[in-house]
Amino acid sequence: MRRLKELGSEFCDVESTNNINSSFDTHSIYMLSGRTALDFIIRDAMAQKPFKNVYIPSYCCHTMIEPFLKNGVDVIFYDVLINDNGGLKFDIDINMECDAIFVMQYFGYTDSQVETVAEIFYNRGITVIEDITHSAFCKHTSSKYADYVFGSYRKWTGLASGAVVKKTRGNFLIDLPSKTNEKYFLMRRKAALLKREYVAKGFVDPKKTFLNDFERAEEYLSDCYQNYLIDNESFENFKYLDTDKIINQRRNNALAIIDNLSNLNYIKPIFSLKENDVPLFVPVLLDVDVRDDFNNYLKKNNIFCPTHWPLSKLHNISLKSKAIYLRILSLVCDQRYGEEEMRYLFNVLRDFKG
Repeated sequence: MRRLKELGSEFCDVESTNNINSSFDTHSIYMLSGRTALDFIIRDAMAQKPFKNVYIPSYCCHTMIEPFLKNGVDVIFYDVLINDNGGLKFDIDINMECDAIFVMQYFGYTDSQVETVAEIFYNRGITVIEDITHSAFCKHTSSKYADYVFGSYRKWTGLASGAVVKKTRGNFLIDLPSKTNEKYFLMRRKAALLKREYVAKGFVDPKKTFLNDFERAEEYLSDCYQNYLIDNESFENFKYLDTDKIINQRRNNALAIIDNLSNLNYIKPIFSLKENDVPLFVPVLLDVDVRDDFNNYLKKNNIFCPTHWPLSKLHNISLKSKAIYLRILSLVCDQRYGEEEMRYLFNVLRDFKG
């Protein structure tokens, strides 16, 4: 069978080095997933003081909402909107009565609005929870006003599991997890091995198998994520992760993509890349009636770009804040790819006639 060029989709390898990575922190706790870490934070915050509601961004994954609801915490959304310049705007009521606020930087591009919001709510005595999944490798990973910090590394590389969780002031009040979720680890590792075989040999049939296996693993995780540590293999892989390669390659690719997009009139990057940024993706805006056709066109050319995020029944958000979900697409810029793959991407983008 013909070998297919593919960009995007699931990782199957972890970039490793002989040196302990600069993001590894012996004082942090490493858990199964971001959801696991967030659930742990919620339960620890409840042990400290009353925690009945949280103020969270309307632009988020349902996995950020579900742990709050599962623990009986009411969710209040603040609008994250597309501003007049095509960037992001946070429409926040600084006087909102809440027990906690949830903040995050988006896609590895730091925004001063986040620090400002965190400071305001921290000074009001409100617990600040920051998700650093997207800013994990930025120079300034988190706000100095965050009371709790957590982030998943699974989005950045081929780790089967792995999320960091920190309490910035004082110790955790609840017991730490004592076990790993070996079933989930084995499901992810099996899928990654099949993906590796597909990448090496280019056979089509195994691809269908590994996609199904990845999907089954994530379905299992959605029901079984609470109170687990990172698995031992992923812990060692993260400890020796080649962060320099991840940072440098992603920045180089993102700069090239953003520069190339300036020649196209149907698509616009949301962010410019600043010195301290490390991009998870290059998020772009398209017209509502173009986005899905464009995404299908990319798939036909074996480029698989996620839409962050699918709207779910948990997204009880305003109509105006739904607009971003219908227009955004995340172009891949990760460390698996170099100049050859970027040229292929540029040619495909240039030839779109939608």
